[in-house]
Amino acid sequence: MILHDQTTPDFLHDLSRMWQPGTPSFALLPHRFDQDSAWIEACVQALPETLRTDHVLLATSGSTGAPKLLVASRLRAEAIAVEIGQMQGVAPGDTAIMTLPLSYCFSFVNQWVLAQKQSLNRIFARLSDPDHFAKVLGERERGLLCLVAAQVPLLSALGEVSFPKIKTVAFAGSPFPWAQSHTLARLFPNARFFDNYGCAEAMPRLTIADVTAHVQADTTPPLGQLGTPLTGITLRSSDSGELQFQSPYAALGSVAPEGYTPFAPDGWIATGDRAEQDSSGHWQLLGRTSEVFKRHGEKISLLRLRETIETVWDQEFVLAPAKDRSGEPGVQLFLAGSADRAAARTILHRFRAAHPRAHWPLQIIRVDKLPRLSNSKIDLLALETLPDQEILWDQRV
Repeated sequence: MILHDQTTPDFLHDLSRMWQPGTPSFALLPHRFDQDSAWIEACVQALPETLRTDHVLLATSGSTGAPKLLVASRLRAEAIAVEIGQMQGVAPGDTAIMTLPLSYCFSFVNQWVLAQKQSLNRIFARLSDPDHFAKVLGERERGLLCLVAAQVPLLSALGEVSFPKIKTVAFAGSPFPWAQSHTLARLFPNARFFDNYGCAEAMPRLTIADVTAHVQADTTPPLGQLGTPLTGITLRSSDSGELQFQSPYAALGSVAPEGYTPFAPDGWIATGDRAEQDSSGHWQLLGRTSEVFKRHGEKISLLRLRETIETVWDQEFVLAPAKDRSGEPGVQLFLAGSADRAAARTILHRFRAAHPRAHWPLQIIRVDKLPRLSNSKIDLLALETLPDQEILWDQRV
């Protein structure tokens, strides 16, 4: 059975019906999915007999960039949803206000499964309809929101309003939007804020950090620092520095038309991210394995660089690979729109405070508009050919 996500009552009814114990396993997929129904049906048919009931197939590109289906246990998803609810103070009578597609593992587990398991109220509220969105947030008591950083500029467009009835705001999917802390604190004056980390293979959480105090004070915690692992989850760094985990809630494996590939019950599952533990035992995220490199022998993380920029710049930007005159790897920083030399100086001041000189961008360049990115990868050719580039700062001069 295939279920494509929508925002209709019929969709929610079908999802609730198919989630009941003993029902056949099904695929919950984006409204538009890269593969056709025949490919999906072949994946379902490739499941072992023991997984033909009480499981859901969710889409992810993983670290490969190619779509695949992960096999998740209904019981495991409910167990991690309860654990998330306990860590985030969810209580009967709360309302899950769903702003993200439910085929996205984060919103599916953090909101829908949690609401289903603990009999919470639930309602869709799409940011594409600002008036309806504001109405829902203003009316619903003790609302729970799951957001990604890209939605914050859309929230800002709501104007000088606030939603004191929102109780919980949880972020995942990308670094927490620290540059918009003041906006979040104004919009949700009574909310607790959580920075969640995980991946689809984790289904979907590994750690949770309560960052409410930082949001309210408009301060930034140590960049890249992960929160507390959920009960039963263990983290480690591989020999190559990749973050791996063991979790009682994880997906069971992946499936393709060619067959089912299980994760070893006692094995370690790769996140695709690099991380390291500091002297106090906290895990520090460095970013995707492809986004960590060495310059003059120093390890540089593009995630850390992005987080630093986001504390002082809330408009579009891209970090692109580049080399200095000696051939050492580095990055160029492209700023879109209203960037000027004053903005470049502000960013450089933040870099001087947070990073050694080897980590600074080789150049800061203003462009009118950045090229559309595909699959989160930088179109380097498009960057090189952008018209009307203005070099705001050049480390090599």
